[in-house]
Amino acid sequence: MKTAEVIPVSSRGLTASDSNLFFTKRAGEHQFKEILDKIALAKDEIPVHLIAMGCTEKYAANKNSDGFREVMLKEYHPTFVKNARVYYDHKAKDPKKAFGKVASSLYNNDMGRVELLILLNGSKEAAVKNGGLVAPDEDIERLKSGKELPWSMGISVPFDRCSGCGNDAKTLKDYCEEHECIDKNGKQRFGCKSGLGKTAEDGFVQYVDNPRGTFKDISRVSTPADRTAYGAIAKYAAESGHTLGGAQLALARGYVEPLEEKFIKTANLSVFSETLSKLASIESTLKPSASMLSQSLGFRNTDDLDAQIVRHAHTLTERGKCAELMHLADFDIVLGPKQFAKFAGYSVSPAYTSAVSGMFGQLDIADEQRYGLLDTCTKYAGIRFHAVPPYFHLYKESNFYNARGEHDRYFESLNYKPSTEKTASANDNDYKVAIEYCLYKIAAVTRMNKDINYVTAVIQNYY
Repeated sequence: MKTAEVIPVSSRGLTASDSNLFFTKRAGEHQFKEILDKIALAKDEIPVHLIAMGCTEKYAANKNSDGFREVMLKEYHPTFVKNARVYYDHKAKDPKKAFGKVASSLYNNDMGRVELLILLNGSKEAAVKNGGLVAPDEDIERLKSGKELPWSMGISVPFDRCSGCGNDAKTLKDYCEEHECIDKNGKQRFGCKSGLGKTAEDGFVQYVDNPRGTFKDISRVSTPADRTAYGAIAKYAAESGHTLGGAQLALARGYVEPLEEKFIKTANLSVFSETLSKLASIESTLKPSASMLSQSLGFRNTDDLDAQIVRHAHTLTERGKCAELMHLADFDIVLGPKQFAKFAGYSVSPAYTSAVSGMFGQLDIADEQRYGLLDTCTKYAGIRFHAVPPYFHLYKESNFYNARGEHDRYFESLNYKPSTEKTASANDNDYKVAIEYCLYKIAAVTRMNKDINYVTAVIQNYY
């Protein structure tokens, strides 16, 4: 269901039948009806029922590997009312710049979640009453018309606790290492310093629990903001080569911009979104096989681009490069990770390809968060080409997403000799280029629109 929905209060108040229907449909706490009856709403003060968060026991940890147990939420959810205001990003702290207030918070035992009654300032009169600003008209209209708006809570925590060994940590340097993360049954776990988000064969998930905290805000955002207690995780993961949650990864790399109406209205975005979901699904289920091995090894022989192609690419503007990459896609040609970096003029480390592997799953973030990310793909949208691309004859058969390319990759794999060199972990720049590469590939595969391309596109990332 939608995270937030306007409560249907008429000039006569919220009738019993209206409240029963509304809160039953949303499986919400009916106690909000009694609370609303005691509130004298100002003109155009808009009551909204908002689902803030769920407990770990029923919903597991979130994508940032943060957990909030039922006992914690029951004790600390009232801090929403005491401290929080309705903002438009987590950076805002001045109540005078808030767009509403949290009138009440309740813990829904049946649903295992915290629910809020927030009052948005729909007019100057409401803003004066709550001491803030008038909420944007477009957001009010979206809520009233039943459309979704993304929200995120902000919290301050004194420490967090390892789900494996129970280690309490105030900062990243206090996180447990793998060798010292032993649970109460004597089993070694992944450790929070490098294993957040990992799942063991017995179902154990490595995350951090937050036993205490103070909720500071509930904000209208395009992506969930990182909580202050975990701001260093993104930097650490980039430096160490460990994977991140999708929302954290995209936000940390600066690829998610504020959600705007134009993104929603761009038809290409929904198509790109479907392609991303399909690639991420294949990536999570694709099992190693002889065919996958031969294709992935065959792709290794397409590391280099012919010098003439590189020189030609470096004469093009960014727009020209995007157009030529789609020109190649129209002829079933897709560049590999290293080829893309050379074509686009990026400098990457030897560990760059390790950042590309598994990237689709990390980019597959929630719908309300992904449009700013996928807007990057729209720069590749354009007319289809019918003339042969420049230097067409210099691209290897291994670059072709067709039967000839698959055949050629198989035979090239027979002569492949694996390297014994060890490389350092991928750095922050490697992750940025890896994201850009995968966004290019989403656009290319969408343009080609052949089922086999999805599997081939995923395999090509693992060489």
